[in-house]
Amino acid sequence: MAVAEHCRSLGMEVEECYDSTDALLRVLQDPEIAALLTDVRMPRMSGTELATRALRARPGLLVVFLTGYADPGDEGHFGSWPVLRKPFAFKEIQEALGRAADVRGMKTRGDD
Repeated sequence: MAVAEHCRSLGMEVEECYDSTDALLRVLQDPEIAALLTDVRMPRMSGTELATRALRARPGLLVVFLTGYADPGDEGHFGSWPVLRKPFAFKEIQEALGRAADVRGMKTRGDD
């Protein structure tokens, strides 16, 4: 996957998953996973459901959604997490992870 290879080229450790169920299991089992980049539409479980379940167990996780289907009117489905619309430039991945970190910081400060 080109996204995974780009992230590796930036020095990130990347785990590619077979499907959303595999991704959820890995996030739940490995506390070292800091971010979840997920497609919105997937078989078995949508990206939004995957993120919801993962965040329930791992509230500090960063989330970035990737999609070729969502339009600007769909923003409410993703909460305040960044959404990259395909096709996107690779530099947008880093920017989206930065925005996700900002979102996480806002959520953490709001929980105080």
